[in-house]
Amino acid sequence: MEGHELKILEPGYWNHDQGPDFKVARIQINGLIWSGQVELHLRTSDWLRHGHDEDPNYRNVILHVVWQHDVALANGVPVLELRDRVKKILLDRYKNWMSQDGHIACENEWKSSGLRPSKAWWRKLVIRRLEKKAVEWRQQWLDLGHDWEELCWRKTAKSFGGTHNGDAFEHIAVSLPLRLLRKHRDQPHQLEALLLGQGGVLPQCSSDKYVHMLRREYDFLTAKYDLKPLHMPLVFFRLRPGSFPMLRLAQLSMLIHSHIHLFASLRDSVDLEEMKKMFKMTANDYWHYHYRLEEVSAFREKTVGSKMVDSILINMCIPLLYTYGKVMDDRRMIEKAVNWLERLPQEDNRVTRIFSGVDAGLENALCSQAVLELKHENCDKKKCLECNIGQLLIGRWDKRN
Repeated sequence: MEGHELKILEPGYWNHDQGPDFKVARIQINGLIWSGQVELHLRTSDWLRHGHDEDPNYRNVILHVVWQHDVALANGVPVLELRDRVKKILLDRYKNWMSQDGHIACENEWKSSGLRPSKAWWRKLVIRRLEKKAVEWRQQWLDLGHDWEELCWRKTAKSFGGTHNGDAFEHIAVSLPLRLLRKHRDQPHQLEALLLGQGGVLPQCSSDKYVHMLRREYDFLTAKYDLKPLHMPLVFFRLRPGSFPMLRLAQLSMLIHSHIHLFASLRDSVDLEEMKKMFKMTANDYWHYHYRLEEVSAFREKTVGSKMVDSILINMCIPLLYTYGKVMDDRRMIEKAVNWLERLPQEDNRVTRIFSGVDAGLENALCSQAVLELKHENCDKKKCLECNIGQLLIGRWDKRN
């Protein structure tokens, strides 16, 4: 295209499926406007190497963007070569990012720039994160025969298990479907026996009368329902006593005892504080003196703490509401999920602490969920050019040089 004037009117949208890289683009060449598709390659010859000359999907390409124009093609598609149009300092700084071993490639530049992501960008990242989870959870909902309550039960159990025991707790929930638990809703000791028994933490023999009673109940229910033992040992290592899996299972059993229709309560609730109260369950009196079965401790009521409740809301309730909103095409439910994230406090974890170092302006759970998405999908994969901060920093370098 040497000697021709090119203007990009509309870059189009990135095509993740078969065919050219960008679709529905609009360009202007020497005053004439073209609409169609744009293909990107490192070299012009890649067009032939990839077989595009024989592929009908590439007949409407209006611009071939390449780093190096190494061969003239007879297809008549205009070629834009970028090699001599990008400043060397930009390439050098970008290469420096790619060579960084730290958590955030642009950490030093971001910290010194004073840039603060906009609320709109945080929201965009969160939506991207929720969309991916909605695809996964929708498939699980389909596999469960469109049963929202059962899906909610499994995800609730996983949330109670936390980072270390989430998968094991979800396996316990799968082995104890709601249709079974509902039969014992009015017998909290039986619910507790089922959960602890399936978790593999009920001793065969015990001098503790309460534990002995739970074992007797579990043995009876195992025979009645032909329950199969699970082989996923629960983790205690490096957990605080308040997060021990035995105690969490006891609290979970009280939640089922009090709220057997979890999803309906979540879907119909308009009050976030009301939902917090629902999950703030207290284990029965035995656990006031125990963190583990058979081991006596000082008296303390074992109520699910505020941070744990917030974690359940962030990692279970809000993604489930969003998934429901997408499946049912209910915009109100989608907005409810995102608005609740904005009202919950920022999470404190390894990733949020990393981003606090660049003064990213994390104000609430929406921001902390956004940086999880940013860290996993952009920073870890070095996709800096798809990040708003990366784009803004490169733009500043371009203007200065």
